[in-house]
Amino acid sequence: MPVFDIPPHRLVDLNDEDLRELLARLCEAERERQGGHRNEVRWGGNQTAADGGLDVVVEPLGSFVPVSPLARRYAGIQVKVADLATAAIKDEMRYGGSLRPAISALAARSGSYLIASARANCSESMLKRRVDAMRAAVADDPNEANLELSFLDRNAISRWVSAHPSVAAWLRKRLTLPFLAGWQPFGRWSSTPEGESDDLICEGGLIFRIGRHDLIRNVPEALDAIRTLVRDGNGSVRIAGLSGIGKSRIVQALFEPVGDVTELSTSHAIYTDLGHSPEPTPMIMLEALIERDAPAILVVDNCPPCTHQALARRLAERPGPVRLITVEYDVRTDRPEQTDVIRVEAEGSDIVEALLRRRRGYLSSADAQRLAELAQGNARLGFALAHAAPQTGTLSAFEDSVLFDRLFWQREGRNEELARAAEVLSLVYSFEVDGEEAPDELTFLGSFAELSRGAMHRHAATLFDRGLAQARGRWRAVLPHALANRLAQQGLRSIPWRNIAEGFADKGRLRRSLARRLSYLHDSDEARRIVNHWMQAGGPLNGPAPDMQVLEAVCHLLPDEALQVVDNMIAAVAGESGDFHLVESLTRMISRIAHSEALFPHACASLVKLAISVDEQQTSNTDSALSSLFGLYLSGTLSRTAARTNVARRCLHSNDPKERACGIRMLRSALRTGNWSSSILSYDDARPDAFGWEPRGQEVVEWFSRWLDLAAEIAQHAPSGIGEIARKSLAEEIDAIWRRVPSLRPRIDEIARQLHAAAPWAEGWHSLQRMLHLIKKRGEEFPENDLAEVRRLIEHMAPTDLKTRVSAEIARGWDLGSDNNDYAAAELRRSERLMLLGQGLATATEDLRSTGRDLFECKGRPLYFLGIGLAQGEQPTEKIWEIVRDLHLIDPLQSQQTTILSGFLHQLDKTDPGAASAIRAECRRTPALRREYALFLPKGTLSAEQLRDVIQIATEVGTAAWQLTDIVWREERGLDDEGRVCLLQAFMKRADGPLLVSDALNMLRHAEKGKREIWPEALRAIGLEAAIAIIEDHELNGNLDHEVARVLSSCLRGDKGADANRVMDAIISRAARRYGSTYDLTATLGTLARQSPHVFLSKVFPDGTELPSIRFRDSLQPGALSRLPPEALIDWCNENADRWTRVAPEISSFTRGSEEKERTGGVSEVAAALLKAAPNPEDVVEAYLQHLAPMSWSGSRADIMERRLAAIEALHDHPSPEVGRTIARLAPGIRERIDRTRHAEQKEHRERDQRFE
Repeated sequence: MPVFDIPPHRLVDLNDEDLRELLARLCEAERERQGGHRNEVRWGGNQTAADGGLDVVVEPLGSFVPVSPLARRYAGIQVKVADLATAAIKDEMRYGGSLRPAISALAARSGSYLIASARANCSESMLKRRVDAMRAAVADDPNEANLELSFLDRNAISRWVSAHPSVAAWLRKRLTLPFLAGWQPFGRWSSTPEGESDDLICEGGLIFRIGRHDLIRNVPEALDAIRTLVRDGNGSVRIAGLSGIGKSRIVQALFEPVGDVTELSTSHAIYTDLGHSPEPTPMIMLEALIERDAPAILVVDNCPPCTHQALARRLAERPGPVRLITVEYDVRTDRPEQTDVIRVEAEGSDIVEALLRRRRGYLSSADAQRLAELAQGNARLGFALAHAAPQTGTLSAFEDSVLFDRLFWQREGRNEELARAAEVLSLVYSFEVDGEEAPDELTFLGSFAELSRGAMHRHAATLFDRGLAQARGRWRAVLPHALANRLAQQGLRSIPWRNIAEGFADKGRLRRSLARRLSYLHDSDEARRIVNHWMQAGGPLNGPAPDMQVLEAVCHLLPDEALQVVDNMIAAVAGESGDFHLVESLTRMISRIAHSEALFPHACASLVKLAISVDEQQTSNTDSALSSLFGLYLSGTLSRTAARTNVARRCLHSNDPKERACGIRMLRSALRTGNWSSSILSYDDARPDAFGWEPRGQEVVEWFSRWLDLAAEIAQHAPSGIGEIARKSLAEEIDAIWRRVPSLRPRIDEIARQLHAAAPWAEGWHSLQRMLHLIKKRGEEFPENDLAEVRRLIEHMAPTDLKTRVSAEIARGWDLGSDNNDYAAAELRRSERLMLLGQGLATATEDLRSTGRDLFECKGRPLYFLGIGLAQGEQPTEKIWEIVRDLHLIDPLQSQQTTILSGFLHQLDKTDPGAASAIRAECRRTPALRREYALFLPKGTLSAEQLRDVIQIATEVGTAAWQLTDIVWREERGLDDEGRVCLLQAFMKRADGPLLVSDALNMLRHAEKGKREIWPEALRAIGLEAAIAIIEDHELNGNLDHEVARVLSSCLRGDKGADANRVMDAIISRAARRYGSTYDLTATLGTLARQSPHVFLSKVFPDGTELPSIRFRDSLQPGALSRLPPEALIDWCNENADRWTRVAPEISSFTRGSEEKERTGGVSEVAAALLKAAPNPEDVVEAYLQHLAPMSWSGSRADIMERRLAAIEALHDHPSPEVGRTIARLAPGIRERIDRTRHAEQKEHRERDQRFE
């Protein structure tokens, strides 16, 4: 077989390592030919080493057939480039006078020992003398007779190579022999650069279509299926797909251990790429392989259809052990004869993104992700875009014309009409082909290409057939985006831009679709001209109501002009509640423009203006965007440290407090060292670095250094309000900066000392203490010198006087000694500290006066025990009381820590009851204190006199009566029902009284834990009065509805008396003012239905009327009528025959379960009972059927109706035959309605899901 012959004399050109690898590859090929695995061959070591090892060892695990030169199952080969004459053989096999142990071991296993020499060129007699010398060398071994011995000279090695095409291809390449040029053994067929990882990436993103129906998305599973086809199929396999999606790497992976099915044998593989002009041709190579009649796998890459068909036909004429795999960028759906076709399609971008990250490490994560998306799963296209990005400043610059031609024209001839159509179709992100849109989109687009609708439709179909367009229902889109962007740019250059601008200006959907495409073309002059034209007077982006969707998409093309539009719109909405969606859109637009380093200051100014111009409730996302722009990472802007600190500094020094608040937000975000996230990042364009500037190394140090300086500047020199916030903001982050930026630790120490010198910095002190505590607790390691510096700093900042100790306690977040989560011990320590501070402040009254408002206004945990300590001090209690009273009265509404006053009085109750009583009397006389009298009440049971005071005060306008409601229900107050009623009646004299009573009675019910099923008459009466008042006069929500329902459950006595009637009258009166609606009284109605069913039914369904007096809300939750006891409903219906058919349509006929517990649609318990008891059940079941469709639902309405119908049809065996006949009569019409509903749902879903935008 001359194709695979190797000139024996060329073997001497191999070095020791190459010769050893050659023999190992030959052994691997022999094992794989017999069905074994190459792992059964071991090789390695130093050829010239004088040790007992063997160069190549063969140890089969499975079946074995003796074939020369591997005549025995176990074989060992000694490989030498040099010739071993007879005299040298003994020295090679014996070392120190003894046979080498490895050879002795082979003899014991009846194996074979071979010596292979590249320089030996032996005649038969010479070979015999060498073998005899080998036999003499093992003569003294007890198993020498069992050992097969053989000597391979270069002629024998060459003949062995000729038997294995893959090894021959490898050797020819290693020896640079001219013959077999372009042919390779198994290796890196996918052109992975040397030195880079070639590991297969098994992420999602590919679809494998195997046969006509099998569709596989898992790469290992697809490889298993393809291997099975290669082994058991027609003999020829064709792997087709667009250029660049990884077909060559997929074929290579067939020979690698990926998946469950055993990989194909590498020694059977011989590969060529027709683009490399192989010699011999694939047909000659196939003929040679067929002639050998031995296992082989011929792989032909970039194989055109005609070549594949010729090879497949030839292979089919001589079926045998040879297999053919061809690869081609052929996406046509025809199926060659005698061939199994696998079509590979890109579905996602995960694989390409992973490849870009692997091979283009300089790309940011955002750019790698975006490039992969633009390439639409095409790796070659992704690399082309990555290569062009640094020079062009855009991620969509597709400048590789050769690759473009491969993708677009494939192997078809050029067609200029197709090119014009493709350019126009690519101008829009998607287009509709069925003519259901107005105007007809193909006709409209065809006018720009000077083509008819029919021609445009035909060319759109061609693009789809070539895999260059996707279809979703009636919608089409040219893809990948990178290809579409190039075509669109060509279209913009070939069509007058003004024609496009004016033609699309009044076509709403198409205009937005064009804008989506233009968003990728920020480097196109024509695109910018179109946007500029739209911004002129009369254009869709001009005036008070521009097309925000379009403006948001293209704002970065003309950012200066877009910012002017934004500023005008902000001025128009300033001070108004505005449209939430408009504010959101403006926020996204400004953030998108802020990506530019040059425009960052202006964009931030606009964003700040927006944040301070609109209602506070609408600024949450604007504030979030502002914070994101000043994060170290994920900022979405290319602006660097200096520019961002300058913007923040201007805001922080502003005279406008709202603008200063924006500056603080920037500062806080910039000081963060982790947990960055952003909702403002824009991926809908082709600008690089979507994540924004990503500093590294010294840039990070400079960032935090500048922001620390700014924070220190504001903390020390800004007005006190903003300065205090800056001090706290810095304290929140200083520990994290210390941990993560070691080089700034001296600067942190310096700033901390400066701030502490200006005013004790308690927050910073606690932050550093917490840091050391956590370092110790977590066992973290830092340089001891640095930790020692922190300890010295903490010691320096430690509070040394009473005022600083008070400030430190206010700033304290949590107890650093609370190990093992012993919160009780931590609370005890805190209470002791607070009492000591209170005692100190009672002595140092000037300190009390100077820090008092800080104490009262501080937020956080209560300072009750500080009040106790104040009462324990040495100063007269009257004096201390006057001080704390006056401090509180400076601004009672801003006092957060009023428990200081409570603690003070409670301590006096123990030590000086008279003084406590006098103070309470003063509080009752002082209007400002009387309004908060709940703060001054003693603990425990109230005396009769104290209760009278409370009742009197509770009625007064301005009193914080909500603070008094706990007297009703707290057990420690010891209030009996008579006292409760008196206090509740006092509440009822207030405008908010009913709500206070409802809240108090709800808490009483909870505190009693069901000890009393029904309350006493007087308590019930006040509860009913409150409930009725709320129903009549208050806006209800879900919580208040449930509160009223719970009160009524303890106040109603079934159907007895007038109570339930009064409540129902109030509900009906309320509903009459609201068009019958009771949606906000669902729980209340449910309680009435359950506890007073007769009254409920009589009021809702009064005799002599057809319609109920109220409307019931059909919601996802069971309604009020489902709460009716079935027996009570039946008893009520039995009183009047008309009631059965009047109530049947209104009751909750079907269950409303959840997907996890109960499928919605079964007949409810009440409905089943009503049907069973009805004198004319057919009328009841007809009512059920007529109300089968839910008015509120989740999921498919048609599915719910179908389940409900099935539940009704299950009643066909009802004892009354009329029921079955009624169901049979109505069911067909209902099924038609279900079909119409399902069709409408599917149409809606298709319209929603099939759009590309």
